[in-house]
Amino acid sequence: NSKNIIKETNSAFLVEGQMDFLMCWQVGVKNVVATSGTALTGDHLRLLRRVCDELLLSFDSDEAGSTAMERAIDLAESSDFNVKIVLLSDVKDPAEAVQKDPNILREGIKNARPAAQFYFEKYLPKSGLLDYSRRDELRALRTVLTKLKAIASPVARGFWVSELSRRTGVAEKILLE
Repeated sequence: NSKNIIKETNSAFLVEGQMDFLMCWQVGVKNVVATSGTALTGDHLRLLRRVCDELLLSFDSDEAGSTAMERAIDLAESSDFNVKIVLLSDVKDPAEAVQKDPNILREGIKNARPAAQFYFEKYLPKSGLLDYSRRDELRALRTVLTKLKAIASPVARGFWVSELSRRTGVAEKILLE
């Protein structure tokens, strides 16, 4: 009965597959929902939004999982969820994490990162400030700005634009333009 637990915790843990769901449930992560990969829709999120404010996402670490996760993040952000990403190191998915050591999953959930931070780490240069002469870095900045634009909450969007300015050295006013 995931719905009641999701309502109680005000949080849903979205995973990609049925095996991920089962393995999470078996180790006590009971606010779990399987999206069946790319099948997640705005309608699903509207139903979840009625019972919780926060979504934790952990999809497969392959290319398809990464694409599905970005799509889910963007949909969830536009539905005004507080979206966090559960990163699981050295495993393919939540099911494998549970098989290897359930604490990998528990620690990943405990240390979930805000989606915007996930995008910063994925797309922005690791060195810090943006190099304006590198077109790939400017393209990455545009990608992150597009992701931030999808955030429904003006307060959250403003916070992350400010953080983006701090991390890249690009004035907040210019980012907002």
